[in-house]
Formats: sequence, C-alpha cells, structure tokens
Amino acid sequence: MRIANILIVILTVLISTNVLAEQSLMKIGIVAPDAAVFGTEYAQAEIKKTETNKEFTALKAKFDGLLEEMKELNSEIENKGMTWSADQNDDAQKKMGYLRDDIELIQKKLKSEQKALQSRIIKATEEKIQEALQELITEEKLTLLLRKEAAIFGGEGVDYTNKLTNRLNKKMK
Repeated sequence: MRIANILIVILTVLISTNVLAEQSLMKIGIVAPDAAVFGTEYAQAEIKKTETNKEFTALKAKFDGLLEEMKELNSEIENKGMTWSADQNDDAQKKMGYLRDDIELIQKKLKSEQKALQSRIIKATEEKIQEALQELITEEKLTLLLRKEAAIFGGEGVDYTNKLTNRLNKKMK
C-alpha cells in the first residue's frame, strides 16, 4: 500500500511539472472585440452622424420633453394632489399614463435606432475584425485568445483590446 502511495505522488509531481512546462510555453491574451470595434474612429463617426441626424435629434428632444413634462406633472400631483377633486386626480393619473406610454414608445424607437446603428457598424467591420484578430494572434504569437468577459483575471500585458482597436483604425481608413 505504501509503495502505491509513493508511485501516485511521483506520478502527480511528474504530471504537474509537465503541465507547468507546457503553460510556460503558452501565451494567453484577452480582448473585448465589441469595445475595440465601437472604439474605432469609424464607429465614433457613425455614432456622431446618427446622433446629429435630424430625425434622431427630434425624437430625442421629444423624449426629453416628455420626461420633463412627466416630472412636472408628478411634482404637481405630489404638491397639489391632496387638494384636488377626484376628477382632477383621475385626469392627472390618465395624463400620467399617456405620458408613460408615449415615453415607452419613443424609447423603443430610440433603442431600435441604436440597434440598427450597432448592426451597421458590426456589418461594416465584420471582415476587418476577423483579419485584425488573426494578424494580432500571429504577431503576438498567442496560443489562446479569450473574450475579456470570459476571463476572471487578466494581469498586466494580456489585454489586447487597444491593439485591436488601433489595428482596426488602420484597416478602416
């Protein structure tokens, strides 16, 4: 029994040493591809173009106006609601419901515009990001490249997001 335990310990040490030796040969990196793509000059220009688009700014202004109107109505209800008649309270609550519905609708439209923008940017950079990732892996001699979200810890020098963004900026010109 004692010899079996010694053999198990020796085998464990040999396996551990082999694993450590292999790990020292590995070069692991992490990257946040979405952050790299949306950090590019191209993506920033597209975002700015959308945000300054006449329809988008009008929708955003309407959204902000409705939020302000709702805030004012809510304040009025809190301050004067106790002195109002039942009809006045009902009207205020009905108006608050309409404002909430309008805000939700505009919010959905704004989110839809943002999703469309994100899709356009991803579609436009899709090919370039694949090329850039492959070049980065080859250039840095990476054995394993993980999404940043998958890493529990990323020590100094393992995050390649900025390098990927810079490489994409060059490719998108």
